[in-house]
Amino acid sequence: MTVYANRWIRESMLVPLLQAHWGLRQVQIEPERAGHVNSSFRVSCSEGLFVVRASWPAKSRAQLRREQTVLRALGGAPSCPEVPRLRSTVHGHPGVRTGQGSWLHLFEWIDGRAELPADAPGGTRAAMRALAGLHAALAALPVRRASPVRWLLERHRRVVRRSPPQMPGEINGAYERMLERIGERLADVASAVPGPMSWLHGDFHPGNVLFDGVEVRGIIDFDDVGAGAQLFETAFALFTFSRCTTAEEQFEFDAWRWEQGLRAYAEAAPATAVGWLRARCEAMVLLFCVDQVLMHLEAAQRGLWILAPGVGFLGCWNKLQCAPQSAWMV
Repeated sequence: MTVYANRWIRESMLVPLLQAHWGLRQVQIEPERAGHVNSSFRVSCSEGLFVVRASWPAKSRAQLRREQTVLRALGGAPSCPEVPRLRSTVHGHPGVRTGQGSWLHLFEWIDGRAELPADAPGGTRAAMRALAGLHAALAALPVRRASPVRWLLERHRRVVRRSPPQMPGEINGAYERMLERIGERLADVASAVPGPMSWLHGDFHPGNVLFDGVEVRGIIDFDDVGAGAQLFETAFALFTFSRCTTAEEQFEFDAWRWEQGLRAYAEAAPATAVGWLRARCEAMVLLFCVDQVLMHLEAAQRGLWILAPGVGFLGCWNKLQCAPQSAWMV
């Protein structure tokens, strides 16, 4: 999959905006690695180091409020690694809307590298312990009763409403049936997950975890925060940290590293139904592939990228195509 350089704002426009709305001086900016839907820049100025993020143009105010509410609540939580701290504008606003429709937000800088360290098993264990701490902090926040796969159901509805994106020719004919099948399976699993619903990070993967060696310094990018079952986010995070990134046409993961990460999570969250996850690993693979397929389809519909070889969309699609109905049972 080829990712577009999704820069929603020209770098030349950022300096005057940072000066006018945040009062920063002697500003220098440097692009950070592009994410799925946002553009981020490192800001060096006389006031220190920051990150300014430009959202995709269609980001809703409701999602902005969810993200800001969760970040405020997590600030200083003892069980949680450092999370982004929002810096208000000189007028006390959380951010600024640009003429292109993107939202600009300025965050305090957090040291660390957003990639899995050379010691991948050690980094995976540290990341899963950090996720357990994050989940403990999020569990304390009130949340409305919701489906355990609410965020997947909502994304599925959005994808169905939009026109199909440009897709590889060999899978064009299967698009509508795939979306139907995903909808059927999500309805089946919505009532089969134990445990309370909670706020979730929504996109916990190596690019959103800041490492110092194999230690976790911070967790970033709460852009997809939403409600659902922590069991699902735990399983999905394990796959992002253990999947084989070089396999293009099939989904593969390191089962040993997945198990190591699960044990590390259990050490920090002993009440979690670890046995439930372990016994349903095959079904969790399929739900993870659903998450990845829907995420990539929605991004392609928004024009953020085109579906082509590169980062694993086809492997997840093929996994879903070949899975018998019995494999979905949780």
